[in-house]
Amino acid sequence: MKPFIKRQQGHSWWHITVECNDKYYDVVESVLSTMTNQPQIIALARTLGPDGKTRVIEAISPTCAGIFRKLLRFCDRYELMMGKPSYAENDVQVFHAVEKYSRKDSVDDSTLASRDEDWQKSKKGNGEVILRCFYFEETFQSEINVRDQYKLATNHVESVLRTHRCEDYQKYAFSGGRLYCIAFESYDHTLSEVFDKTPIGKRSEKWVKKCAMVLKHVAYALKHLHQQGVIHGNLLPTSIAKYGNKWKLTDIGTLTPVGGAMRGPLRPCAPPETILALKGPMRPFPPPSTGAKTGIPGVLKNGANSGPRAPAGILKGGQNNPATYSSPTPKGVKFDEPRTAAPDDPSARGIRPHKPAHPRTTAGLRKSNVVVDKSKRKRAGILMFGMQEMGLQGEKGREERDPRAREMESQQRRILDEKEAEIERLRKIIEEQEREQREQEEARDKLRRGGAEAALPPSLPTLRFAPERCIASAAWDVWSFGLIMGQLLLGRNVNLLPNSEKSEEALMRNLYFYDKSAAKKIRESVRESAGEQAGDLISRLLHPAPEMRPSTMTKVLRHKYFHSDDDASTKGDEMSR
Repeated sequence: MKPFIKRQQGHSWWHITVECNDKYYDVVESVLSTMTNQPQIIALARTLGPDGKTRVIEAISPTCAGIFRKLLRFCDRYELMMGKPSYAENDVQVFHAVEKYSRKDSVDDSTLASRDEDWQKSKKGNGEVILRCFYFEETFQSEINVRDQYKLATNHVESVLRTHRCEDYQKYAFSGGRLYCIAFESYDHTLSEVFDKTPIGKRSEKWVKKCAMVLKHVAYALKHLHQQGVIHGNLLPTSIAKYGNKWKLTDIGTLTPVGGAMRGPLRPCAPPETILALKGPMRPFPPPSTGAKTGIPGVLKNGANSGPRAPAGILKGGQNNPATYSSPTPKGVKFDEPRTAAPDDPSARGIRPHKPAHPRTTAGLRKSNVVVDKSKRKRAGILMFGMQEMGLQGEKGREERDPRAREMESQQRRILDEKEAEIERLRKIIEEQEREQREQEEARDKLRRGGAEAALPPSLPTLRFAPERCIASAAWDVWSFGLIMGQLLLGRNVNLLPNSEKSEEALMRNLYFYDKSAAKKIRESVRESAGEQAGDLISRLLHPAPEMRPSTMTKVLRHKYFHSDDDASTKGDEMSR
């Protein structure tokens, strides 16, 4: 019995395709033609051999390679490339292909559009194209129509060469029996591929200069989109690609018109204003020493929290807003019941009478509402009037009235002083809670910077991604552009960016707690690696408040970071806000 030899996964496929010299040709053909789809065929062709370097397609015989090429024929026009992997993203299957066949045998799929000029340009690179096959027809149509609808220039966005559609195309398993395919011009590489191949470390001076050139191209492309009235909304390293000596934007089928509501799933380029806290952290007040109430809903007199936290508007009112509180009635003073409005009263006509804001200003008015003893009334004709009501009170009565008014004013003043003291106490409590919250955020920040995963305190709010809260404007793309700049220039400190986390919960948490202190850290790190102007620009791009970011990409391009020292004097010293 032969000894049992352990081999890594894939070596059996290498054995029957390469080592057996076409002995199992029929087996290979049967497996590829009946049990696999085209993405799987490409994956099998790219399987590594025992040496961990050589791929199957590089070592098989010409006869066996013919099976692969025959089965990788696509739309009777293209041959899918086995040297580059196929991948799927957002219900779109992406292939790298080369045009090798004529259209004379292809009569089933209809060509919806043809860009001959762009196609001739791509032919200079051996006819290599990017094929994107869409699972949904709506996405396919949107990618086609958006260019003509907004008149997008091909020197800023990737070009559509050809489109193919077939309703009955069962041999493509990823298409669900329907083929919706677009052939785009082929790119050299994406910015994501550059990041994957570049080691994380300190950026060299040469790298920093190249980054300025890349960012300038991307900024001009975004400026073109904004001038045409749309927002990209999904600016990622995967959607920025190099075509020759030009960097362009891709994945523009999901553009949002300016002024519309943003939409879509959570993505790393989303700004902080899209995160909504559904349930705030519960931070109780200090325990009470007595049970006396202050009149403020949910807050006891000595600081206990009997319910929801007091609204901020209460604390901002002060003595100018005494109606906010339920003040007790001074002892010894009675007030009449609310009178019925007379026909000529402004309140009867729906006009709200003026109400003084301060109780002290109403002291004189309230004197007329004091209940007068009936025994002091005099008869005049058939009506009864009091001496006070008729203005016939003597000097003795005036002396008796003044002490009573002074007593009422002093009681009201004492009540207001108590309320002001209570407001000041509540302010101190809130300031202490905010200080504790800042300390917790700093502690979490230190743990995150150290790479440690710690259990978060239970007081964190429940967060939700709510893009519909944001109106489509340049502020979204400006933020995303700042993140791209940070990924290019930060190097090993790239984890300072709020989108450095992979999980959705961690990403939303970082965005929710992103503030000026986090932006300052990013600025200092970029300033050390790329200079003062780069640090100043990224601090403006990644400002937590959207209204404080540059309002247009034109203002971004005016910044001194994009101009040499010789041109700085003519371009302006600072970017206008």
